[in-house]
Amino acid sequence: MNFKDAISYFKNRKNNNVKSLGEQVERYDEECPKVIIKNPELTVSLGQWMGALPDAVKTGGNGMFVITQIGAGELMKKKRVTQQELTNVIKRFSNILRMAGFGKDNTCTLDRFEPEDLSFRCTFKNTGEVSEMRIRFGSWLDDGPALFIDYDNIHSVYEFWHEDKHKPDRLYLQSVVKNLDTDGNKKFYHYVSEFRYIAAVYNQDTRLDIEIQYPESLEYGFTENPYVDREKIEELISSINFSEDIESIVSKIPETLTMDTKVYPTISVVIKKLGKDKQKDKITDEAIFKHGEFTKLTLTRNGKKVTVDNFDTWSYATDKAFVDQTTTPDQDKTITYGYKAVPVDEYEQLESPQVIIKEAQEHVEEVKRLGKVMLQKRTQ
Repeated sequence: MNFKDAISYFKNRKNNNVKSLGEQVERYDEECPKVIIKNPELTVSLGQWMGALPDAVKTGGNGMFVITQIGAGELMKKKRVTQQELTNVIKRFSNILRMAGFGKDNTCTLDRFEPEDLSFRCTFKNTGEVSEMRIRFGSWLDDGPALFIDYDNIHSVYEFWHEDKHKPDRLYLQSVVKNLDTDGNKKFYHYVSEFRYIAAVYNQDTRLDIEIQYPESLEYGFTENPYVDREKIEELISSINFSEDIESIVSKIPETLTMDTKVYPTISVVIKKLGKDKQKDKITDEAIFKHGEFTKLTLTRNGKKVTVDNFDTWSYATDKAFVDQTTTPDQDKTITYGYKAVPVDEYEQLESPQVIIKEAQEHVEEVKRLGKVMLQKRTQ
């Protein structure tokens, strides 16, 4: 949401016309699921969220006014909400559920409304299945209005823009978290962006992130992606085994793209070992490519970690020693090395600097060779 759109959005929240909303939703009756709401307070809350009912009151005078947010219960005490207004709210929410993927054959009963967190339950009559839902109003200081849906082991977040005189209600998928096993330990995550494809798969110990920058940005709210085959890349990411080498994962990415890898400004794959908090996460493997050429590669194998970039700067580390090479723009190379803290009785077993540096250089050259071919492996 850019600044101009945000200004338009909040202006439209104040200038909604209930009658026009009713006329709009009638067009969708035949396509939308039937919605039954047993709690009037929930209906009013949804109406406030949609902008169909006021969610604030203005008090004061003489040029001095204070705008105070009010909840559904308070609004019902201060203002008589008509049956027509409530009917329009139900119809509009039915259309919103249609946009979220629920078909016309579903009958959804909304109940168990919790005013504190604006959550409620949707029970489908045909199947008895239950979906947990929640709305967010949003503000200038927070993210905008949103609808959260938990259904069929998938947690979806939708960004909501209510109708104005130019456009009807709009619902845009913002992110998805999908359980990939019965225990809910392995999850797939996807964040929708018009600038890049962003996804991850993770469990309690490991997380793998993939980002693919598009050659050109897509329109906000896009439904078709001309750069990435969504089904193929979700299948690839969801099927990843955390014991799989990063080079094997990277080599499969070209199959999920619709164009040559050289077209994409950036493709990155990062594997992390998760700590108790984000500050303690550790990158074990990383591959970054710009227009199909590797710019950085990190591999961890058998306790040895190598990081190489295309400017001939690299690092090598084991549990006992480290070697770093820095390269200036004038191609002046400097190698530094050292030993990590080890028990005194193991000190005599340490390799000499010459042996450690030679071993480091051999590993670096191997990683460089790998970086030059891994993304192109399946495109030839």
